[in-house]
Amino acid sequence: MSPIYPRRFPNVVNSPKKPVESKSLMGGKISVGIKEKTNWLIRKFTTGPANLDVISITGMPGSCKTTLAYKVYTDESVCSHFDLRAWCAVDQEYDEKNLLVILFNQVTGSDLKFSDEIDVADKLRKQLYAKRYLIVLDDVWDTTTWDDLTRPFPEAEKGSRIILTTQQKDVAFHG
Repeated sequence: MSPIYPRRFPNVVNSPKKPVESKSLMGGKISVGIKEKTNWLIRKFTTGPANLDVISITGMPGSCKTTLAYKVYTDESVCSHFDLRAWCAVDQEYDEKNLLVILFNQVTGSDLKFSDEIDVADKLRKQLYAKRYLIVLDDVWDTTTWDDLTRPFPEAEKGSRIILTTQQKDVAFHG
């Protein structure tokens, strides 16, 4: 089961709205409920608040967290709603700068490398500022990782969204 916890970033902590349950894959078929959850998320992402909003999707391995996030991320109405989109898989042994470079290159459509002196988070923040963006951080393992990755996401009143998938409830509620 994968509860989906909507929350605002970063001001409201541990204050989820009504959780939505997501079923796991059964025999290679996607559970019936995933379509409803996908549609709910698409509506939330395209008609929700103007401030930056983070949606955390939690659950055990194989419970469709990434599938659900991907269905929303690739939906035609979501693609056309956001100016910029980026997807980043976060490993347990993650490298913050490498992840920020991946996000920067997706947002800019480039394939740049950065020296150690360059503040990639600041460059990414400048690219995202004044834009409506959707960022997916897939498989975040701990709150330190989440804290490290929040700096480049500006809170401009543009209706930007972040999808965070995690197996850890403390990460989902961390703000």
